[in-house]
Amino acid sequence: CGAKDIEKHMKINKLKIDSFGKLKDTEITLDDGITVIQGKNEAGKSTVGAFIKYMLYGMPKSRRSLGENEKKLYTPWDGNTV
Repeated sequence: CGAKDIEKHMKINKLKIDSFGKLKDTEITLDDGITVIQGKNEAGKSTVGAFIKYMLYGMPKSRRSLGENEKKLYTPWDGNTV
């Protein structure tokens, strides 16, 4: 079994969100298998997805309008920094 045969995996067990968008002091434990994030409208489901994306790939550079600027869109509502 050579180095090429080794599969690399990452497993996220828990999300700890201090302050991101509307989420503050939020902790989500992820079980084995597929995890479904569900909730009512405006509950923060898309914000959780954005949090994961930004933790893995970083925040995009600024753009002009708020709709195009996700960094401004997910700035913590309480004034903290991401």
